[in-house]
Amino acid sequence: MPARAAASRSLNFSLARSKVQGRTTRLNVSARGPRGPPTMVPNVQVDGQMMDVMGYLKSNRIIFIGEPITDKVVQSVITDMLALELADPNADIKLYLNSPEGTIHSIIALVDMMKLVKCDVSTVAFGMCGGLSAVILASGTKGKRYSMPNTRILLHQPMGGAQGSAYEVNIQAKELARGFKMVCTWYSDITGMSPDELMEELDRDNFMSPTKAVELGFIDGVIE
Repeated sequence: MPARAAASRSLNFSLARSKVQGRTTRLNVSARGPRGPPTMVPNVQVDGQMMDVMGYLKSNRIIFIGEPITDKVVQSVITDMLALELADPNADIKLYLNSPEGTIHSIIALVDMMKLVKCDVSTVAFGMCGGLSAVILASGTKGKRYSMPNTRILLHQPMGGAQGSAYEVNIQAKELARGFKMVCTWYSDITGMSPDELMEELDRDNFMSPTKAVELGFIDGVIE
């Protein structure tokens, strides 16, 4: 068989089979792509139907963020949260975070939606949760904010860049300062720390262990 024809075929490898909530599941990995190395697409077979792994996790109310938080990422997460709320407004949504940074307006949009939905939103940090992404971690439902034991949590001021005329740069600087004040207000409401204490914590890069984050009130516990 020609190499191109062989590469274009989907190859399914059955890796595991288990019982999940009374349903038969099977994990498969599909290799696809007419040129170059095949793209490995993991799938899960549930009750005879194939689902991609991320779709399967979302059907179980689990959402992952594993990249810097941008408008595009937030749009996808908010869509998932609204769909899960419609499916069951009384069940928790679990949000896993491994993100080094986020833009201020994207973070504001996601925090507002987390407050709006009726579901409790449990947040779990793993890897790195840095900058404004830490706001998402701390904004989860109190009592349901966690971190893996080796996660690094980074606090710092919102970052920005400005160009243009002196007046335009001044306008953008004021908007950035407004966002910084909003973040400090959120953290103050969450932790009980005063705005002055928070400004000191956020003045420069502040790397924290999960244990320190628990002590300051940013999260509720460490998953051992």
